[in-house]
Amino acid sequence: MNNRHGVENGFKKEHFDREHRDLKDAPMGIILRHAEHTHDMHVRERLDSCGITKAFGPFLMTISKNEGSTQAEIADKMHFTAATVSVTLQKMLDSGYITKIADDSDSRQVRIYLTEKGKEKSQEMHSIFRELEEKLVEPLTEEEKTELRRLLLKITERK
Repeated sequence: MNNRHGVENGFKKEHFDREHRDLKDAPMGIILRHAEHTHDMHVRERLDSCGITKAFGPFLMTISKNEGSTQAEIADKMHFTAATVSVTLQKMLDSGYITKIADDSDSRQVRIYLTEKGKEKSQEMHSIFRELEEKLVEPLTEEEKTELRRLLLKITERK
């Protein structure tokens, strides 16, 4: 969001515009960072407008795909520390997005489930991400989209 000083999400607009112009000859890492930053700005704006805290986003998506997981399993799937997961899940519990239920067979284990509110926000978030992804890759052909996905996955799956 711009303010009277030309600052957009912590970055001065002229710096942002200059960086975009200079991308033609930039290293690939800078181009990737710029693409991610641009996409992230759009995600933040849309999630804010829907009342979804950006920090909850990845958790909503992970829990919706893995309902009944333990806190440790969520931390493992998300590659977050146990402390980060604990704090965020407590905030989500306080906000009414999740519920914690003791495991039937092992009462020491607590399972995490989305509430109806959490399920609604998760579905809303999935729609937002689909819409923003379509907008992001709009200039590409279907073949280019497939190839971009393949290449990005190849980069991120390296050990």
